[in-house]
Amino acid sequence: MKKGIVMEHRHTYTIVMDRDGTFHKAMPVKHVDIGNEIPFEIYRAERKGYIFLLRKVGQIPGRLIVLVCALLLFVLPIYFAFANNKTLAYLSIDIKRSFELEVDNKFHVRSIRYLNEDAEQVGMKLSQYRDRKMETVIEKIMEQSEKSGLVGEKKDMLIGVSYPNEYHGKNRLLRNLNTFSQKRDDSWSITAFHVPHNVRKSAEKAGKPTNEKLAEMITQTEYPQNFNLNDEEKAIIHSFYFEKNRLSEEK
Repeated sequence: MKKGIVMEHRHTYTIVMDRDGTFHKAMPVKHVDIGNEIPFEIYRAERKGYIFLLRKVGQIPGRLIVLVCALLLFVLPIYFAFANNKTLAYLSIDIKRSFELEVDNKFHVRSIRYLNEDAEQVGMKLSQYRDRKMETVIEKIMEQSEKSGLVGEKKDMLIGVSYPNEYHGKNRLLRNLNTFSQKRDDSWSITAFHVPHNVRKSAEKAGKPTNEKLAEMITQTEYPQNFNLNDEEKAIIHSFYFEKNRLSEEK
């Protein structure tokens, strides 16, 4: 065992200096005056704490450990499933009629709202849409709208994207929609854009589709700056609802 001179007493250990002049933390030695030479043992608090922890764990009944592990195996998958299914965005879709898709973090559709009777007719022909990719569901809406005669000569579609929470993947969602639009080799013209969530909530209270409420606000003299719409998008949205209202008046 090493020997050293007591230099200082601490609450949980003693500081000693060996014959080489090296200082050490030693196991506490009580009732020894500073300056006296003593045999000492190196202080190992971490090792002691680890052994103490192992002893405590060893005292836990095996059945309790099994129960805790079983609960973790049950709860963790539910937690991750809930996290993945969290609503990322609401897609307000306008053709001649209006729909709203609720999309999760994986860009899968959680639910569809039909905002008028004609949209409900299309909805009756949609089945098994839940948990399918948003592009697949949008294609199905377009297909059923054509079959139901709800599309005019100009096959225009607006997709307003509203995020209830801030999310780093939101720009990727809009990029996916734009890529989806560009890859289609047909006569459809699809415009996707961001809509502030407060506009969606305002439209919901007024009983109107989100994009229609947005079109109304575009015509206001005090146009909110947080919309982040470019001039082309504003012109398309305004033209879409002007044409839609004109056709409704002619019927």
